[in-house]
Amino acid sequence: MSGQRTALVSVSDKTGVVELAQALVDRGWQIVSTGGTAAALTEAGVPVRSIGELTGFPEMLAGRVKTLHPAVHAGILARRSVPEDLEALDREGIQPIDLVAVNLYPFRQTVARPDATLAEAVEQIDIGGPTLLRAAAKNHDDVVVTCDPADYGEVLALLDAEAEGEEQGDQRRRLAASVYAHTSVYDAAVASYLRSFGREESGPPAEAIVSLVRIQELRYGENPDQAAAFYRDASRRPSGAAALRQPAGLRDRQAHDALWTRRRALDLRSVRASLGLRSGVGVRFHGGVQPAARGNGGGGAWRAVRGMPDRPRLRRGGFANPHSEEEPSHSRA
Repeated sequence: MSGQRTALVSVSDKTGVVELAQALVDRGWQIVSTGGTAAALTEAGVPVRSIGELTGFPEMLAGRVKTLHPAVHAGILARRSVPEDLEALDREGIQPIDLVAVNLYPFRQTVARPDATLAEAVEQIDIGGPTLLRAAAKNHDDVVVTCDPADYGEVLALLDAEAEGEEQGDQRRRLAASVYAHTSVYDAAVASYLRSFGREESGPPAEAIVSLVRIQELRYGENPDQAAAFYRDASRRPSGAAALRQPAGLRDRQAHDALWTRRRALDLRSVRASLGLRSGVGVRFHGGVQPAARGNGGGGAWRAVRGMPDRPRLRRGGFANPHSEEEPSHSRA
């Protein structure tokens, strides 16, 4: 086996991938890549080996089969501390793979399009990507794994620290945990989408998965010493409070208020229709129910809010949320 370390890089989101690959080459690594990623790296002048050179087998089935090969997965899963594993690699002429940088086909983005067909969605179900990521995450003691371009800087810092003899086990485990969370959310989105066909006929599923994605960090939780964030259902298109343009620096209570006021404003639709009005505003202060305002046009509803007896509470962290036929939804704190 060659003493040169090998990184397998295959990404749908190519943000930062050229810089990552070049940084690895500058550190003495060789890059193995697939399809469009290999083409992008080659165009940028980064030396790269095709996955076919590694496996001795061409990509096939219009790209459905690229990396599903023992020369890839044995190289990832071999435990460097187990002599028998290394002997097996030597016997079969397989090169160890020491880093896997992969992100997945954009399935969620595809099914979020109103015009997406089932056939399009199925082609965006990634098979090889999750397999690579899960294999590398399982063997994270020996293989660095990343699925997020935002982590590329941390990956390079980890490699540099280890080159200086520093232990980086915690960082390796964190990256591995991120991978399992990511592939879990991805699979949950696929399951949710496929179950949406004929859901009423099939009845409640025997197993259900709730997957959430963070859309905003909150300034703090119930108390100032607690961390908190605002999440939405990853398997659905953003809607309600999750689709709002939220102000920065929200606290936990204000996130609850944002969701409640959005629902309250939407509840006003039937009232507005009966009164011939075109907008409404829901108001809430730290979990306390407040009146709802209505008016002709978004400006009219906001003027009604300004006239409320409890309006000073809005200045102290209350939340007002409009729903108007004329204006997009947004929030004010």
